[in-house]
Amino acid sequence: MKAISKITTVLLLAAGMMLVCGCRKNGPFGGLTVKMTDTPAAYSEINVEVIRLEVHYADEKMGSAGWIGLNTKAGVYNMLLLQNDVTAVLTDDTRLPLGKITQLRLILGGNNSVVEINSQVRHPLVIPGGDIKLNVDSEIDSNKALQIILDFEASGSINLTGNGTYQMNPVVIKVQSVMYN
Repeated sequence: MKAISKITTVLLLAAGMMLVCGCRKNGPFGGLTVKMTDTPAAYSEINVEVIRLEVHYADEKMGSAGWIGLNTKAGVYNMLLLQNDVTAVLTDDTRLPLGKITQLRLILGGNNSVVEINSQVRHPLVIPGGDIKLNVDSEIDSNKALQIILDFEASGSINLTGNGTYQMNPVVIKVQSVMYN
């Protein structure tokens, strides 16, 4: 009788452990996808090097306040190829803790350039500050995915300075957030 009681106890403990571990594995997470698109401009190329993406949490009660790095698809993106509903996926279905995100930050590299129409000359493109911060004000909800689409206005973002250098001050037309299951 004691042997059956011990076996039952062990089985109940094992089942409880599996339940707890299973809950923790699937736990309170949501997903995030970030895409980038652009509007037409009077250039043949506008190349921007994306190094890393981060989101800022404002929800201290969830224990997730501050910046969190995302699994970023780093690379140089020709923004002018991202038109007419064409997007580049910068991060795809990244699992994140639940909470309120207030900002998205694109950390940019130094491999940025612009090519004018009817020209083969690639000009360096300076991006002051080296990153782009955008307000997003969205929630990461349990078992749901948030998709953020960054729609840049290339023509309004590029300026030729008085000393002949190109500078990018990113103009974002809209930051579109869509929640889906």
